[in-house]
Order: sequence, then C-alpha cells, then structure tokens
Amino acid sequence: MPRNNEVKIRLSHEQFQTVQQTLDSLAHRAADLHQEDYFFAVPAGRLKLRIQPPATAELIAYHRPDTPAARISEYHSYRTATPEQLKRVLLCCLPLEGIVRKTRTVYLIRRTRIHLDRVDGLGQFIELETAIGDGPDAVAQARAETELLLQQLGLAQEPRIGVAYLDLLRNDNTTAPENPIPGR
Repeated sequence: MPRNNEVKIRLSHEQFQTVQQTLDSLAHRAADLHQEDYFFAVPAGRLKLRIQPPATAELIAYHRPDTPAARISEYHSYRTATPEQLKRVLLCCLPLEGIVRKTRTVYLIRRTRIHLDRVDGLGQFIELETAIGDGPDAVAQARAETELLLQQLGLAQEPRIGVAYLDLLRNDNTTAPENPIPGR
C-alpha cells in the first residue's frame, strides 16, 4: 500500500501569497486544479471520490490518524474517465457524508507534493505529502524532508491540522485549527 507523510496548515492571506512566491522559485508548479471531493461513509478509514474537470476522477481510500502532528497516510486509488457514473454507483449503496470544493495549486519538489488550497467555506491551506519509500529509514527520511520544506517555507512553527477538510466544515472549526477534531 502506498504511504505518505502528511502535514496540513491553515494560512492567512499574506502567508498564502508569500508561500506561493517562495514555491514558484523553489519547486516545479505541476497543476492548477478545481476539485470536488465527495466523502462516503465507510466502516473504516475514509473513502472519497475526487472529481476534476473536464471529466476525470479518482476514487481514494485511505487510513491515517487524526492528529495534528505529521502523520502517515496509507492509501489506494483508482482513476476513471467516467466520474458521474462512478458517483451514481457509489451513491446507490454508500451514504454521502459531505462535499469539499476547492481550488488547488500543486507543486513538486523531490518526493513531496505540495498543495496550496483555497477551500470553499474554510479559507487557505497548505498540505505537504511526502512519499515514503522502502527501507528501515524510509519514514524518518520522509519526515525529515517534510520538516526541511516547512522550514524553507517559514511554516515550521505554525499549528498543524490533524483532520480532513470535511471535518473542519462539519464542525465549523474556523477559529481553532490547532485543536484536532476527533474523526468518526
């Protein structure tokens, strides 16, 4: 199962602009995306259908702890060119928990995908996902890369968020992002 080391931080407008300028000079800007994430109720972990125009989608099943510290996420994904058909199939048998809409700018540097997100109803965030390789030191190496990038971006001391955007929307937790919201 593929794994990432993940960190999420809420950004002010000024921080967002500064981080974006830094990333434009530091990393490869890979994509500007509009995404709708449909979260479905499942017995364990999370399941979301991420739809991106014009007609692509990715079904993502993942497990990770809801903690504000950097955390390991294990995931599987499936891509499709028929997102509406897959959404109809999922809605036939799984309850919809909620929808998260966002614009995302994706940057790539070494083994890390950096997402600058503007989330409808929540504000601006950065997410870092560092791929974890194989070997006895793989987790430590991924965490070190994540922390180095946070230092380079001036965000190493910022409070980290330990939950999905859906949890923040559901709990209207816009004033205390450093407090983890328990998952299901």
